[in-house]
Amino acid sequence: MVNIYLSGFQGVGKTTYGKKAAAVMKWPFFDSDEMILQKYPAASVRALCTVIGEGQFRLIEEEVIAEISNPKKAIIDNALISLGGGSFEKESNRCLLASSGTIIYLYKPLEHLFEELKKRPLPIYLASYEDFIPLFRRRHAHFSALAAEIISLEEVTEEHILNRIASYAQQ
Repeated sequence: MVNIYLSGFQGVGKTTYGKKAAAVMKWPFFDSDEMILQKYPAASVRALCTVIGEGQFRLIEEEVIAEISNPKKAIIDNALISLGGGSFEKESNRCLLASSGTIIYLYKPLEHLFEELKKRPLPIYLASYEDFIPLFRRRHAHFSALAAEIISLEEVTEEHILNRIASYAQQ
């Protein structure tokens, strides 16, 4: 089984770049958040979290990650998969993902992510924008530690990003 996983924070473009790169690679594309919403219909991940709470959402996310990454249970193979921003919160998810494919971290610096975050409704797991700083540091450490490549989205073209992602399909 060979999957390529796109990791990174909410709003960095994992789904947008993922769909485009998958088309270039001629690979199927999946979005773990969309897979969750197929199983548990809601208007959005935010809406689902509001109803069931972040803890229950993370359990559902863990189920979906097991389905897409566990070699004994995998329902997806040779695909490009965009992961939710919190997918790396659980160590079990990190282990499954690292052992079943290549992880690419789409990176934006904290200050740019913070500006993006201000344009959106505050995620339910953040009480304030200031709570984002420790969250960024924790998740950045997880993403960076497991990434085969960190693609900085600053001052690069979309073509460069897509080519870097697609290059892993040939490995």
